[in-house]
Amino acid sequence: MESAAAKIVDLRQLLAERFPTAARPARQTCATGLAGLDETLGGGLPLGALTEIVRPAAGAGAGLLLHALVEQAALRRSRLALVDGRDAFDPDDFDNATLRALLWVRCRSADMAVKAADWLLRDGNLPLAVLDLTLNPPAELRRIPISTWHRLARAAEARGLACLALTPQPLVASAVARLELVHRFALPALAERRGQLTAALCWHWLRRREALSPESGKVVAFAAA
Repeated sequence: MESAAAKIVDLRQLLAERFPTAARPARQTCATGLAGLDETLGGGLPLGALTEIVRPAAGAGAGLLLHALVEQAALRRSRLALVDGRDAFDPDDFDNATLRALLWVRCRSADMAVKAADWLLRDGNLPLAVLDLTLNPPAELRRIPISTWHRLARAAEARGLACLALTPQPLVASAVARLELVHRFALPALAERRGQLTAALCWHWLRRREALSPESGKVVAFAAA
């Protein structure tokens, strides 16, 4: 007598044959110009969605990543909005030509930062918004309601924009992709060139939705184009 498990398998196969699922169209992406990141995400940051990169500890390279994103936006003659959650960004690291590609929104709290990001996404004039919360205190981050992240995701989707959240811990419930920076830079690394340090960045997957990446958990090296 045929087992119940075999019957279930046969039923699923029959349903799949009679009601085939249409192939989901590939999500459009916003290329960052950073070869490793773009390749890993299937072309760049997904448009109409939130992506989260977690910096679990100081020295993981979140500042290097942000610096590279700003530089690449200028090289590609694109624009980037940076919502700075703790007013910690240092514009002195860039020349005036590079800064012309950047809209810097200076905030003093996580609440103020997410409200600014929401406004930017709803405005819809810049293709990429980066929300940097890596230096905000955990108490502030815990007060951000889950509904806020879903509201940001809906705003990004409605405008077809890319939004990247840099966080010290997994926060963004509505992120379609979540990566964690895994490199730890020691003090001697400060003597190396910024390009060398950027090329040393790497991460592993914490979450992925749709066909955005290789296998979850794979460590991926980061490199500029």
